[in-house]
Amino acid sequence: MNLPNRVKVFAWRVCKNGLLTLQNLRNRKVLEETKCQWCNEEEEDISHALVYCPFIKDYWYNHFSFLKETDVRMDFVQIALTVLSRGNIREIEKLFLMAWDMWYRRNQKLYEDNVLSPEQVVDHALSLHQEHKTNAEEQKKGMKACCCWLPPPTGVLKLNIDEALFHDQYRLGVGMVLRDEHEKVIFSASKPGHEV
Repeated sequence: MNLPNRVKVFAWRVCKNGLLTLQNLRNRKVLEETKCQWCNEEEEDISHALVYCPFIKDYWYNHFSFLKETDVRMDFVQIALTVLSRGNIREIEKLFLMAWDMWYRRNQKLYEDNVLSPEQVVDHALSLHQEHKTNAEEQKKGMKACCCWLPPPTGVLKLNIDEALFHDQYRLGVGMVLRDEHEKVIFSASKPGHEV
């Protein structure tokens, strides 16, 4: 997923039921009251806090119509898997960004007594999604433009060091090349690294 790291961590916590919802706080014996602070109707679990609260569910229905079409209330992992099964990675990114912003909205009300409208939250999530995508594309373009070797001044040697991550092997490797101003290789070496 092409998302900010904080949203990736949030997504992982959502999928592991690791958010401190009122239900999870009760399960840890921190709180007794678990009713949603927005609707005061249902117990606040992850799915309710992020999607099914009556104060926000219409915004989800506008962006993920399958939620409206089913009578079954899905947990958030089921929602994510349904979005993922439709094969569009941009939609799963949008799902987690909207959820992240809905969680932020919830925390603003609960801890700061600051009420943000769902419109603000959805607009922010969608603009953040577009901004992050644009920045990632610009970074890729910028990286391609600067990837050419320039020789050092006369009489000076240049040492280039680079690392590589081998995703399939979960390993990191490092290599180095020492050259003169005529691009002649004076020394080169590489070393496989540790598991990551």
